Amino acid sequence: MSAVIESDYTRGIGNPPDSYSEPRFMSPPHPHRWSSWGQSAELLCANTRIHGGRVNELRHWQRVVLDRALECDKDGQLLWRTVVVSAPRQVGKSVLERVVCFWRIHQSSLFNQTQDIVHVAHKEVTALEVWRPVARHMQMTYPQRTVDRQRGREKIELPDGSRWMIQAATDGAAVGYALTMVLVDEAWKIGRSVVDAALRPTLAESNSPQLWLVSTAGTAGSDLMKSYRDLAMSGSQHVCLIEWSAETDHASSLADERLWKSASPYWDERRAEHVAEAFNTSEEWDFRQQYLNQWVPTVVAPFIDANLVDDCVTYDPMPDGPVSFGVDIATDRTHACIVACSDKTLEVIDAGDGTSWVFGRVRELAERWNPPAIGIDAGSPAQTIADQLSVTEFAGQVVTFNGRDIASASGRLFDLLQAKAIRIRSHPSLIDALLAGRKRMYGQSWTFARDTGTVSGVPLVAATLALGASERLGEPVETSAIW
Repeated sequence: MSAVIESDYTRGIGNPPDSYSEPRFMSPPHPHRWSSWGQSAELLCANTRIHGGRVNELRHWQRVVLDRALECDKDGQLLWRTVVVSAPRQVGKSVLERVVCFWRIHQSSLFNQTQDIVHVAHKEVTALEVWRPVARHMQMTYPQRTVDRQRGREKIELPDGSRWMIQAATDGAAVGYALTMVLVDEAWKIGRSVVDAALRPTLAESNSPQLWLVSTAGTAGSDLMKSYRDLAMSGSQHVCLIEWSAETDHASSLADERLWKSASPYWDERRAEHVAEAFNTSEEWDFRQQYLNQWVPTVVAPFIDANLVDDCVTYDPMPDGPVSFGVDIATDRTHACIVACSDKTLEVIDAGDGTSWVFGRVRELAERWNPPAIGIDAGSPAQTIADQLSVTEFAGQVVTFNGRDIASASGRLFDLLQAKAIRIRSHPSLIDALLAGRKRMYGQSWTFARDTGTVSGVPLVAATLALGASERLGEPVETSAIW
């Protein structure tokens, strides 16, 4: 790996300004490089309002990335199949993403086929923030372009059929599509299976396909970013890595501004003030990951011992007796989970993508088992399920939990785990959530977090609600819990 941009490739984009810092790691130029489409991408976006009027011109580091990532052979075909761009927070990664996606959907004639792009992120709203200014620009400037803003179906479609689509990063992302480019935003939070099993296969039949992974550094659990980063570091001619980060063994103090500057692709007074404020207000590992772009063991250490989980797992049937349910939905509404609790035994009943199925399944379970209580977080997206149940015969069985209630139930579940006094029917989603469990502070207490990085905490929150609901007063109903 070369940490220095060779002069042949900086000459075409101008001399670097004083504000520019060279990347710590950058793949050498592709051996078959003839030219680059980087300048073409920059020129196409110049004098547009695809950034909402907030950006007048690209920063030098963004031009460097475009130049390297869009290297092409003498026939104009792209050479890199995967592009990994890693840089700290708030340096302009979203601007770079807009430019490359905007350029790509306009290249049907260059690559001899309609261009279909899917942009995914751990939280769909992250991808939407990149896409939205372009959609607004298209609607105002080119009425013949189609912009669909319907939630879950967001896309920009050109007259030639090329599309830029937004999807959540789930195991079913883009299945059924034949794509020419996939952009994965904040890739450190996304599991490798989402890309390798769902997204990458969609690129198999396209001309000059590219997978972009754009992110800050990850943690020890970031298998997606780490695997592609390691592949590039080994010298792969298919993966281009461009990374700005601070050396982990730097002799200077963590408070040394020179260390901060070395990790930033650009540096000015505003950036210096922003990073200084983050240094004074952040935990050390957060600061290292987000502003020095250093890989860290984990942002927040897991606090549920794997041996405890093993000891609590059971393969026995659910016990007879009253059965309560907990229902939880991910913050971005990409998936949901229903957990049952009977006599301090937990079991995942359903865990699936989307939310349209949840109410029907909860009602079906309520009709069949007449549960004493159905636990729902009043401050979460699952409140919509409580609202729907409120006009049914099961309204009296809905128990809405406020933050204080959930903190209490979280502590109760944690204590039962420590005492090995709870049984957990084995289910991958709940076991994974337990092993990746994280705390989210709530006043002087805490709750289990829905967002744990690469593993969803939704099943664990649903289990907490199920346990909490089961310990609320209710008329016992004798059942034999076979779902």
